[in-house]
Amino acid sequence: MDKPQMEKATYSELVTLWGIQDSLLQSYRTIFIGMQSLFVSFGTVITQGDNVIYPLLGITVLSMCALWFWVSICNARGQSVYLTQYLAIKAESGEPVYKPLEILKHFQSGSHPEILKDPRFIALKGGLTRKKMESWLPILFFLVWCFLWLYTLADFYQLSIIPK
Repeated sequence: MDKPQMEKATYSELVTLWGIQDSLLQSYRTIFIGMQSLFVSFGTVITQGDNVIYPLLGITVLSMCALWFWVSICNARGQSVYLTQYLAIKAESGEPVYKPLEILKHFQSGSHPEILKDPRFIALKGGLTRKKMESWLPILFFLVWCFLWLYTLADFYQLSIIPK
């Protein structure tokens, strides 16, 4: 009985896998941006009422947890995007790629540390847009929360921080 031969993944299949991973990343970003926008809206409305400290604290805790999830989930998915780009680059240069989904699953679970050291993989991680989306946008939302708290505490202590 002959052993079945492993089939090499095509460049087209790898580009499709890359597209799927990138689409998931964009969906996650959209979810988190929408979620943060709603939390900020609720927080802003809350600051207009009386006895705002505890409700604002509650929505802030939820928002900070969501920010932490945002950064961790999007960073992990970003790594998957880089991996699928890397596999497509390998195929484009003529190197065989076998079982890309298995490679992806193992990579996501922490296997394949040799890929992390490959200069082609490292070069993929230099994209400015992804760095901005994964760091600056969460920082911006964090700063909005800091402003809401500054405004709320100034109002609570009857300080004038915004000129009239």
